[in-house]
Amino acid sequence: MRRDDDFTGLPALNRTNGVKRLKRLGDNEIRLMAKNDTRKASRSRGSKVVSTTGTAGSEGNVSVTASTTRGESSATRHDRRAAWGGLDWYEFLVGRPSETTMPSVTTSWSTMDTESKPSAALADWPSLPWPRGPLSEYVIATFRSKSGSPRLMPPVNVGNAIGDDDLQLALFLCYELHYRDVASAEWEWDPAFLSFRAELERSFYEELRELTATPPARHPTLVQELDAVVSAYPSTSISDFLCRRGTIDELREYCIHLSVSKLKYSDAQAFGVARLQGAAKAAMVQIQFGDHGGGSSAHSATSLFGEMLTSLRLDPSYGAYVGHVPGVSLASANLESFFGLHRRWRGAMVGQVAAMKMTSVESMERCGKAMEHVGIHEDEAQYFQTRSRIDALNALIARNRLVGALVHAEPEVAGDVLFGARSHLLLEERQSDNVLSAWSRGNSSLVPWGATSLGGVPCTGVDDTGGRVDAH
Repeated sequence: MRRDDDFTGLPALNRTNGVKRLKRLGDNEIRLMAKNDTRKASRSRGSKVVSTTGTAGSEGNVSVTASTTRGESSATRHDRRAAWGGLDWYEFLVGRPSETTMPSVTTSWSTMDTESKPSAALADWPSLPWPRGPLSEYVIATFRSKSGSPRLMPPVNVGNAIGDDDLQLALFLCYELHYRDVASAEWEWDPAFLSFRAELERSFYEELRELTATPPARHPTLVQELDAVVSAYPSTSISDFLCRRGTIDELREYCIHLSVSKLKYSDAQAFGVARLQGAAKAAMVQIQFGDHGGGSSAHSATSLFGEMLTSLRLDPSYGAYVGHVPGVSLASANLESFFGLHRRWRGAMVGQVAAMKMTSVESMERCGKAMEHVGIHEDEAQYFQTRSRIDALNALIARNRLVGALVHAEPEVAGDVLFGARSHLLLEERQSDNVLSAWSRGNSSLVPWGATSLGGVPCTGVDDTGGRVDAH
């Protein structure tokens, strides 16, 4: 009889052609991968390095050293500035905008000028983002007040919860109370605030459930059904575009999207470990062990991702780009928190993890090639290459041990496993469509510099003919 940790004879995962084979991996090969991933925790680079420091009540001081960016010329930077009306968008993102560059925000629900900009939060966050509507404005205003203070909650009436900038930013900030010092810890379990978060979650969940309606099972086992779910979703992705013809600006922009979840990589699933039992818990802990660098913080996915941001001349600070990421990208991070923080959705969390690991390997490999194409080599940014190797193993564990053990012990959550997998793949597809659609028009996919107003946020961007659009 094959042991639970014996993967001999199981086929490897390939997203492009569906799930067709599993790689033979033994303990010796796992130890070899760990040795190959060993590297120095700190090293000097020739690219521009950005460091951000801040304290409560301040915007933080940004210091930039060196003056060259690997993979681009001064002519390229000049063309980019010309396309963006004289503003280099990633220089705007790396250096906190001054009052002269940050546009005033005036909508039907609030008026915010430079004097009323949200103050910096506690030490873990460089600053709170700008609100995008009544929901996120309520959350930010709540964070400034004392816990238990009575406040009138705005109604949560959203037609497109997945793509709604206001709802997703509000929900993201609500979840951040469980991760970092985004506000006073007293708000974390405030009953009134939790009831508001529940309304946001209800709207988010109802749309996910509607869009991932479960068809009749077509396969005899849940693992086979999961394979079919993964294979059914389109393989065209942002990573495929970047590998074929992406620019360094597009690669930077994609990493900004990823930063809202990768700078807290696997943290949401850590909440869920206590909700699992027996072999399923052991499998999840083994996945977490790999995600967190095998016990070495310097080798953890979060540390490697931060180093890659530095190689790309981006700010590796936690929460630095939340205010620039659209709702459809925040939704992916929110999905992980939603499943991880609710025992009711432990099965969906397992399905989400399995789908993520089963589709990660090829995506990470393509992004690694894209990094090389723009002149950033593996020894300078190891995140994508390292993740592709680790997730090759994690995909096996998630598919064959985590999912199987959970459903064997709790067969009633089988439907939730598929719901979690479908939800993850749906949001990945929505994010890809949003980003690639913006790029195809010559626009940024970030806010507030997109060509259109997402979720009621006034934006400035570039129209289809190359002219600037001011969406006030």
